[in-house]
Amino acid sequence: MKVKKRTICQTCRRKKISCDGKKPSCSQCLFRDLGCPGYEVDWTFVSQNSTITRGRDGRKADRAGQSRHAIPSRSNSELTTEACSPTLQRPLAVPLSQLVTLIVRSYAPGPGTLGRINTYQPRVCGAWVEVLPDLIGNGTDKTLCSAVRAFALSILSGGPESKAPVSTGLKAYSLALCSLSNCLSSVRDLSLSNQVAAAVMCVLLAELFLPTTMGSWNAHLQGFGRIMELSRPETYTSGVTHRFFVGARPALIVLAVLSRKASFLATRKWRDIPFSKIAPSALQSVMSEGALIPGILERLDSTARLSRGSVLRIAEEVLRAFSDVVDRLDRWERAFQSSTLYPSFWPMPASHRDSNGRPCIWFPDVTAANALTHFWAFRVICLSGISKVTASYPELEFKCQPLNSLRDSESTETSQNTRFLETVRLSIRICQSIDYLLQDEMKLFGPTSVILPLRTAYDTFEAGGSRTEQERVWCKDILAGIIAKGYRFVPVFFEAFGASRVGM
Repeated sequence: MKVKKRTICQTCRRKKISCDGKKPSCSQCLFRDLGCPGYEVDWTFVSQNSTITRGRDGRKADRAGQSRHAIPSRSNSELTTEACSPTLQRPLAVPLSQLVTLIVRSYAPGPGTLGRINTYQPRVCGAWVEVLPDLIGNGTDKTLCSAVRAFALSILSGGPESKAPVSTGLKAYSLALCSLSNCLSSVRDLSLSNQVAAAVMCVLLAELFLPTTMGSWNAHLQGFGRIMELSRPETYTSGVTHRFFVGARPALIVLAVLSRKASFLATRKWRDIPFSKIAPSALQSVMSEGALIPGILERLDSTARLSRGSVLRIAEEVLRAFSDVVDRLDRWERAFQSSTLYPSFWPMPASHRDSNGRPCIWFPDVTAANALTHFWAFRVICLSGISKVTASYPELEFKCQPLNSLRDSESTETSQNTRFLETVRLSIRICQSIDYLLQDEMKLFGPTSVILPLRTAYDTFEAGGSRTEQERVWCKDILAGIIAKGYRFVPVFFEAFGASRVGM
C-alpha cells in the first residue's frame, strides 16, 4: 500500500513533481513563482480540563497520535468555543511546530507576490518569520516559545477568522509578557539576541489582534528600538539579525512619523551600515529617506513654545529640511524607475474596480507596492509641511522655489494650491493601491503595511474640507472594508494619533 506523504505540497502533488518539503514554501513553487499552498496540517486544540470520551472518533485520534478530544481541522470547519473554553487554566496545548506554521502562513506574503524576484533577499519585512522554525529548535527557549504561542493564538482569537475565544489569546499574551519581562530583567548584555528579538516581534504583533491599548504597543516598540539602539549597527549587517532589523525598521520609522519624534534611525550610520553587506530593497531605501521626516516634524512642533523672532529662524530651517527630503525622495523615485524595464504600477481596466466602484492600480510585486505607497505618503507629508510653514510665513515661500519650479510671477496662493493638488493626487493614488495590498496573498503583512499611507491620505482629505469631502468618505469606506475583513487594528492608528499638530 502506498502511503500518502504529508511533506509534499498540494501543487507538487498535483503536478506530480518532486517536492523538498521546505516551509513555508517548497523550492519548486518558490522558483517557479507558484503559490505554494503548503502542507496538510491537522489542527488539534486540547483543553486541559475537558472530559475525555472514547468512541470511534477518539480511537481514530489515538491512532493518529493526537488527543482524543479533537477539534475539526481549520480546512473543514470553524473552531468551536466549546473546545476552546475560556475557563482554561493555561493556553491551548497546541504543538509549537503547528503554531509556527500558522504564523508563517498567516503573516509572510505568498511567493506569488514577489513578482520576478528569483534570488532571496529579505526584501519583504515579513521575511523574519521564516527563521522562527530554526530559532524555536527543540523548544528550550521558554520566552520565545511563549511569545510564539501568544502571536499564533492572537491570530486565532482576534484575527479575521476568530476561531478561538479572545480570552485564550489574552491568556497566552499575558504569559508571554511575564516571560519576556523576566528575560529582559535578567539579561546583562543589553544587545538583542535573535531569540529575544523574535520574542519581542511576536508580542508586538500579538497586541495588534487583541483588545490591548495602543499605548502598550507603542511602549513595547519604543523599548525594542531602544535596545536595538544600544547595539552597534554592525550587528545587523547580515544573517538573522539583518532580517530582524529590516523587519522592525519600517515599524519604528512609521511610529516615529506618527508620533512626530526624531529617531536614531535617521543618523547616517544607522541608515548605511546595516546595508553595507546586503543591498537595501526599494522599501528600505525609501525608508532611509523617510526616517529624516520625524525629526523635522518634532522641530516644527517645538515652535509653539518660542517667540516669533526665534520661530522665523526655525521655520526657515524646517522649510529647507522639508525641501531637502523632497529632493532626496525625487532622486529615489528616478533611481527606482530606472532600475527596471517594466512599469512600476499601472491602472486596472474599468472592469476591475473596488467595492465602491473606484478605479484601482496594480503593481508588479509587493516590494514595488510597499515602496511606492510609502514614497507617496512621505512626499505628501513633506509638501503639506511646506505649505503649513509658508502659510504662516509667506515671505519664506520662495525659499523653496527650486523645489516647486515656480515662476517669479506666481503668487504664494498659486504655489500653495499647486502643492495641495499634488498632495490630493498622491493621496488618491494611495487609496487606489489598497485593493492590491489587501489581497489574500498578502496575508497579515498587507494590512500592517497600509497604516501610514492610508492615514496620510485621510489627513490630506480631511484638511481639504469641502474640496475633498468625497475622497474623505472614500477613505472611510476603505477603513470600513478593512474592519469587515477582520483587521480591526488599522483604524486604531487613526484614533491613537490625533490630527497633525503644527505649533505656529
